[in-house]
Amino acid sequence: MTERQLELGSGPCFAVFKYLCHSATDKKAFIRIYFQIPIPGTEYQPPELRRQQGAPPREHLELQALKDLRERHCDMVPTLLAYKEGNQCSDGLVPDGYITHLVWDMVPGKPLDTGQFWRPELALLREAVRTKFRDVWEELKRHGWQPGLPLLQKIIYESTGDMCMIRNMLTSFRHIAGFRGPDRFDPGEKFSDMTFVLWRLTRPPRKSGWEKDPTKWAW
Repeated sequence: MTERQLELGSGPCFAVFKYLCHSATDKKAFIRIYFQIPIPGTEYQPPELRRQQGAPPREHLELQALKDLRERHCDMVPTLLAYKEGNQCSDGLVPDGYITHLVWDMVPGKPLDTGQFWRPELALLREAVRTKFRDVWEELKRHGWQPGLPLLQKIIYESTGDMCMIRNMLTSFRHIAGFRGPDRFDPGEKFSDMTFVLWRLTRPPRKSGWEKDPTKWAW
């Protein structure tokens, strides 16, 4: 990012890191840190010059989404446990530049595995997952936010039994994760077969006009 881009309102340059952490009682959670970094070409300037680049916290939609979802008591997503918006210390990359910490719960379970999900013999399982997913999607829509990049791997289930067992799958499908770049739901959006396509819960053929005939998709 250049100084000209900053002048046009692009916001300060930033970097981001994500860590798995735990409390003294061994409760596990994830922490993400957003922090301002110097404009390219100024990294080795004296601290007093880099300090002049210091800016207020950039608006990161992840924090906004997780705060909103927590206030709405949405249990479909990992809970935001804590957050802090502050300034870097005098020896930071940008002294007095912004730094934001987010901590959210590590929910039990694991992401759906693409290879396992699409095993030929698991057609009944896939149908059960899609049925349950629709309920989860409708609930998530009521709360207003969704992952910006829907993927199969953002569906979290508790591995309390064999993934091949539909009964266990239906009761252990718990969370939607992945709000690093969230989107707001369009209030007028309706669930459709295209929703399954976006989340990789069905596979249409790779040819023009594929969207016209869902019966030719892999289910």
